[in-house]
Amino acid sequence: MKLLSRLIPIAALLLAAPLAAEDLPPVPRELLGRSAVACVKLGEGGEVASAYLAVSSGTPESDGEMLAWVRALRWQAAFTTPAPAGWFAMPLAFGEGEPPLTPTRCGPASATFT
Repeated sequence: MKLLSRLIPIAALLLAAPLAAEDLPPVPRELLGRSAVACVKLGEGGEVASAYLAVSSGTPESDGEMLAWVRALRWQAAFTTPAPAGWFAMPLAFGEGEPPLTPTRCGPASATFT
């Protein structure tokens, strides 16, 4: 079960965009069973420059932990511009959480769903 809870976020990251995340940060126990869609913008060095949750199944406390987890991600420098304006939607599901509907666009104003 422990391995599965670590593999699901990895699978979600691989499906989110054609990116390659470096070492994944540890998943806090409080995030297990939670899901969200994060809108993420990467900086030039592969760090998360900006992020927010477009959709979440959690509480404000777990949402803060989920954003902290997303912001701890580091991406390989070759993949720092995955989408126009640098924003992309990243579905997340930890443990047995089901990822919510993914927006077709993410950006600083709001997410657009189809």
